[in-house]
Amino acid sequence: MHSQSGSSGYKVLEARPEKVKALVAVEPTLGGDQEKVQSIKTTPILVVYGDNARDHPRWSKIRQGGVDYAAVLKSAGGSIDVIDLPDVGIKGNSHMIMMDKNSNVVADLIQKWLVGKGFAE
Repeated sequence: MHSQSGSSGYKVLEARPEKVKALVAVEPTLGGDQEKVQSIKTTPILVVYGDNARDHPRWSKIRQGGVDYAAVLKSAGGSIDVIDLPDVGIKGNSHMIMMDKNSNVVADLIQKWLVGKGFAE
């Protein structure tokens, strides 16, 4: 899921955790409901942010909300990874990561994460 649809993925996961094997959120605007982390803590979540999310006046606040949510989920024993692409050496990404010139590199990172969680080959 991406951007504004970020809340939809979390809502589906919270409503039917037995139906969601993993959740990948690319620059989501919203995280999940902190009151419902116990019901989803066995589902692995990956959150990916591009180059500008950390320092942008608006997106830095949105990103911080996602980081705060991740901390709550982790403290409940949940599995969530937050990746800022520049921190792992992937640079040049806008908010529309899937449309950037290096989208294949980001897709490979996501695929490797899924494989690491046992969901893909």
